[in-house]
Amino acid sequence: MQKVNRSFDAIKIGDTANEQIEITGDLLDRYIDISRDNSSIHACHELAQNAGFAARVVHGTLISGFFSALIGTKLPGHNALLLEIQCKFHSPAIVGDVISVKVSVQDKHESVECVSLKLTAFRADGKKLSTGKALVKVRRL
Repeated sequence: MQKVNRSFDAIKIGDTANEQIEITGDLLDRYIDISRDNSSIHACHELAQNAGFAARVVHGTLISGFFSALIGTKLPGHNALLLEIQCKFHSPAIVGDVISVKVSVQDKHESVECVSLKLTAFRADGKKLSTGKALVKVRRL
């Protein structure tokens, strides 16, 4: 992800940023190393299949991490400080999926130099994975 640095005044309601990410086994394994969850449907293909999934299931918090990365690199960019994030998970992603994550500016709060963002994540087939919102502090520069 190429980093940007947008000031509070440069951000407009309706601005969006998105990124497509391929969920690879290596990516999930690296997240498992961080989360220390190595004995579940996330880590074991057989357990995932026994639970009815075609492949290992991605942690919802990994998708939340993609939202955070998009906020910190594209909108608003590395000038941002994430204050709050809320996510709902609608469907699981699995290894092999290509997902799209998107952030959209819903509101600007002038007095405290914050923006409210809408968060969405979808699989390539259009299946909704996650929705949410974030509150981000942005310096004027």
